[in-house]
Amino acid sequence: MYNKMLKSKFSLIYALPVILAVIIIAILFNSLKIIDPSSVPSVYVGKDFPDITFNREENLMPLTPGFSTNDLKKGRLSIVNIWASWCTPCRAEHEVLMFLRNNGIVIFGINYKDKLLNASRFLSDLGNPYSYIGIDSDGISAINLGVYGIPETFVVDGNGVVLKKYVGPLTIANAKEIMELRK
Repeated sequence: MYNKMLKSKFSLIYALPVILAVIIIAILFNSLKIIDPSSVPSVYVGKDFPDITFNREENLMPLTPGFSTNDLKKGRLSIVNIWASWCTPCRAEHEVLMFLRNNGIVIFGINYKDKLLNASRFLSDLGNPYSYIGIDSDGISAINLGVYGIPETFVVDGNGVVLKKYVGPLTIANAKEIMELRK
């Protein structure tokens, strides 16, 4: 009888760490709720686009000047897209940006931590959807905009107010939403 009790105590001693590990894993797994980054709201939605200025002479391609926040307040819906040539999702969304530009949406680009030669080649190869391009070589502008990662796109009304923010590459469905906001 004593031998049987001793064996059961040893079984419990070995089982207890396994049971505790399973409980801890379950708690951690439950706390790691998967967040869709495209659903992360921006503090700027419903507010003025932050004050930003990019040198007009510093550009990637001829006839693509820099811009400032005042350029977003010209009475037309526009988008501000943060991108880089090294960003694979940026390449994936590029066709959607070209579609938007071809449908009359003014696109402001912010080139994020990129080599100017690579960015210029990217636009030469795929086409330039941007009417204006700001160079954010140190990433400070993106940080000030609350960018999580690129690409990210802000939809801005004609008064410079942010209507919506997209995190990740734009899709055709997003493009249709943006075009509906123009009406």
